[in-house]
This record gives sequence, structure tokens and C-alpha cells, in this order.
Amino acid sequence: MADAPKPPDPNTADVEDWLDYKQVYAGWLDKATADEILAEMVALPVEGAPFTPSEAWRYHQCELRRRQPPTTAKRTRAKTQEG
Repeated sequence: MADAPKPPDPNTADVEDWLDYKQVYAGWLDKATADEILAEMVALPVEGAPFTPSEAWRYHQCELRRRQPPTTAKRTRAKTQEG
């Protein structure tokens, strides 16, 4: 799977760019594996620096996704046989 999408440049991006990015990032989260999400969470903070608002949002979205099962997961039911 591809790396997480990169956010727009905060110096030149407008609101529409950020809204588009949120949709792209949410799509990536839906398809990402648990390992990819953890890798994204580890890579977010720059050592010694506080989270930017974008990094804090991405970290929070990853944490939410980690706590819920993927939307594409299918549950199977065991068939019971009557004797």
C-alpha cells in the first residue's frame, strides 16, 4: 500500500485544499493496514517539536481508526448443523 497522503503546503493552501485533503486522508485510512497506520503515527511528530494542527488531526484520525475494525471487514457466521 502507498504511504499516507501528504498534506497541502500550509503557506499556500486554502480551505478547499484542506477539505479535499481530509477526504483523501480518510480514504487512505479506510484502506490502510494496522501496520501502516502505526507507521504513520510514529512518523508524524518531528522529534523535539510539538504537533502542528495538521499533525494533531492526522494522529487523532489514526487513533480513531485503530480503535475500530475496518469497514471492509466481513464477519462470517458459523453454520450450525442439526443432527
